[in-house]
Amino acid sequence: MYKLDYASKDPIYQQIVDQTKLSIAKGYLQDGDQLPSVRDMAKDLLVNTSTITRAYKEMESLGLIQTVVGKGTFISLDDKKMEWEREKLIEKLSELFLQCEFFNISLDEINELYKKIKEDQK
Repeated sequence: MYKLDYASKDPIYQQIVDQTKLSIAKGYLQDGDQLPSVRDMAKDLLVNTSTITRAYKEMESLGLIQTVVGKGTFISLDDKKMEWEREKLIEKLSELFLQCEFFNISLDEINELYKKIKEDQK
């Protein structure tokens, strides 16, 4: 499920967070699904356990997962945290759209880019 790019400018933990978000968005992971333990995921991905711990902490702060001591880590979507993150993203998009306007990037070009990104994720 995870394809890490060690040459990427994005840290490994962030790649794990981003790919988990994408898996949730695509329906591969759903509310209540259990994630591997930190140790198991580190072993599977051939990374340090501290990298997985950092990814899990980030996902927990974003409201994507919840760790239950003695039971494991589960997808647990926190609507309030997710709404807050959504609002932050809309703010960023607004800034980007202003930049697009400045550089004469049309809505058609933006739509084509969006379609290409969606297609590349399949």
